[in-house]
Amino acid sequence: MSEKLRVACYGISGHQILPSLKDHPRAEPVSVAEIPVEAVRECVGDEAAARVRMEPDLDAILSADDVDLVSLCSPRRDEQLDHAYRCLRAGKHVLAEKPAVITVAELDGLKDFMAGCDRLFWPLASCACEGMLLAIRDLVDGGRLGTVAQVLVRKSYPYHDGRSQDRGVDGGLIRQAGIHGVRYIQWATGQKAVAVSGFDTTCGNPKRGNLQMAASVSLQLDGGAVAQLTCNYLNQEGFGHWGDDAIRVSGTAGFAETLDGHTRSRMFLGDEPEQPVPGADRPFPDFVDCIVDHLLDGSPMPWSLEDDLHALRTVCRAQEAVDRRCVLEV
Repeated sequence: MSEKLRVACYGISGHQILPSLKDHPRAEPVSVAEIPVEAVRECVGDEAAARVRMEPDLDAILSADDVDLVSLCSPRRDEQLDHAYRCLRAGKHVLAEKPAVITVAELDGLKDFMAGCDRLFWPLASCACEGMLLAIRDLVDGGRLGTVAQVLVRKSYPYHDGRSQDRGVDGGLIRQAGIHGVRYIQWATGQKAVAVSGFDTTCGNPKRGNLQMAASVSLQLDGGAVAQLTCNYLNQEGFGHWGDDAIRVSGTAGFAETLDGHTRSRMFLGDEPEQPVPGADRPFPDFVDCIVDHLLDGSPMPWSLEDDLHALRTVCRAQEAVDRRCVLEV
C-alpha cells in the first residue's frame, strides 16, 4: 500500500466520503464513477478534481491497480451488496453506505464471505454524536441512572421530492434512517436488540407510491430494558437542524437525554435539579480518519464492527417484522 490511502468513490446516492478527502493528509481520491464531475470539484476542489479519473463504471474502477478502498453509495441500495462482493473479490477494501444490506439473509451471507476474506468491509453508519452518547453511557455504566428500563429514540429527517417511492433505491425509512436510532441505543446503553416489532405508514406521502413517511419500532433489549424508536420524514425547515434527533435513557434513579438534534443534553437524578450531562461536549474522532489510520497503521477502530453489523441486522429484522405484522427475534 502507498503512503496515502488511495480511494475510489462509486455513486452519490447517500453520504459519499468525497468531502472528507479534501486536503486529507493521508488519503486521496484517485477515481470516481456515477458521480458528476461538478460534484467532484465541489467536494475536493478544482486542483484535486483534475487528478481524479472519471471512470465509466465500477468495472473500470476495479481494474485499476492504484485503488486501495472503494466507497460505495450505489445508485440502488438493493444492488450495492453485489457491488461490494465485486470490490472485495478484486482485492479492494469497502465502505458501504447505509443500509449496507437489505435482508438478514444477505447479512449472514456477507459475514460468511468475510470470514475468509483479508479485505475490510465496514458500513458507513457514523452518526456524528458519539461523544454525547458516550457521556450518557458513562452515567449508565457508573450506575448513576440506576437500572435502565426504557429508552426512547427519535430520528427525523425532512421530506423532499428526491425521497424515493422505491425502497430498493435507499433501503426504506427504517433501514436507512432507523439504523442511526438503533446505534444511539447501543452506544448510550451498551444493550442490543433481541426482538423487534412495529408499524409504518405512508400517511402524508405527497406522491403515489410506497414511501414510508413514519414508522414506530418497539425493541426488547438484551439487558432487560425496552426501547421505542420513531423515525419519520416530518422534520421541518424551521427546526434549524437537518435531523430532529433525540434519545432519552430512563432508569430507576434518573434519566438523561439529548435534545434539539443532539446539540444539547440534560439529566435529572432523583430530587436534584436539571443539569447537563457531564462530558457531553467531548470530541470524537472522524470516521474517515479512523478508517484511514486503521488501514495504513493498523490503529484500532473506536467503533465495533460487530456492533455496527448488529445495528444493521436489527433494522433489517425490524422492517421484516413491520411488513409481516409480527414480533421477530433479531
